[in-house]
Amino acid sequence: MVVYDVAVLGGGVAAMSTAINACASLKLRTAVIQKTSKDVSVGEILPPAASAEIKLLLNWEQFTTKCALRSPGARIYWGDENGFDVDYMFGAYGDGWNIDRTHFEASLRARAEASGADIKEVFKVQSILKAIDGNWKIQFQRRSGKSTSLQARTLVVAAGARRTFSDLIGPREKHDSLVAYYRHYSGASTSQNEDVRLWLESTEFGWWYSAKLPQNRLVVAFLTDAGLFKGHPETVFESCLTSAKLTKRRIDDAKVAKINETRLCVAGTSSSISNWSHGVLAIGDSAFSTDPLRGTGIIRAMRQARLGSAAVFEHLNGDRLALERYKNILSAEFADYQKYLAAQYSREKRWQESAFWKSRRI
Repeated sequence: MVVYDVAVLGGGVAAMSTAINACASLKLRTAVIQKTSKDVSVGEILPPAASAEIKLLLNWEQFTTKCALRSPGARIYWGDENGFDVDYMFGAYGDGWNIDRTHFEASLRARAEASGADIKEVFKVQSILKAIDGNWKIQFQRRSGKSTSLQARTLVVAAGARRTFSDLIGPREKHDSLVAYYRHYSGASTSQNEDVRLWLESTEFGWWYSAKLPQNRLVVAFLTDAGLFKGHPETVFESCLTSAKLTKRRIDDAKVAKINETRLCVAGTSSSISNWSHGVLAIGDSAFSTDPLRGTGIIRAMRQARLGSAAVFEHLNGDRLALERYKNILSAEFADYQKYLAAQYSREKRWQESAFWKSRRI
């Protein structure tokens, strides 16, 4: 039986970025175990700094022409209704990017396969055990019903926040109850004067973001706490949109049509950094998930994939502290994120009695 250097659990940005780094840069024999019933990914807005990580993973011209729209900045309505602009022009990395998430993830997968990653689409993972020889044995079931297995010297969990694998990376700590109600529209203007920037707007019971996407689409999302509203997501979205005057105006002015019914997903902060099994590490949301207000979920996944792959390489070459150093980097990163998030939420001084804002006050 072939023994892989590393097996990656997952199929999104974190998993495929890990496979690209492990195969293309470090020449590690890599298997990716991806569920065939992959969830729809949310998150389409990349800050300018993401450019540096993307250039390490994908053909830059292909990315800019097929996966993304350039975004010159953001329009922020936070703290009052006047708003202010964030201009990317004079930053070190230039424009940000509004991406076609499906196309982006497909490009990462294609690059991972071209780099030599063995991608196995499975119906479900049945068991993960550590053998006497120290290797990990992973048994999984194909959609056909046939069970098979593989062995790997190290294991990377990059399957997102919802698939916890707590027996491998410890119990998950939930830090808030943030959820997102989100919807996509089609028919957004193709005019060069169209505002493609990210818009953020705070309201009494949460906050909204919207942005123009490739293929003349518009994404709109409402972030609030689970339990504040009852009823169908469509009803919640429509009723709360009336208080988001600027976001509603953007939708009305764009003259767009709904592509899909409103969807609901978990969007809060959770972490699982402290109790990883020996020879296991977590990357992306499997390590910790962040509030969309931070806006760095995808770039964080790509950066951690690069650092995590290097840690695996060093571990396999006899550095017993490599995985622990990687974990310490993530712990420091998470602590900095928590400070940032608290500071940003504290900037909104209105709605002092709102349950949403009260729970985030320093």
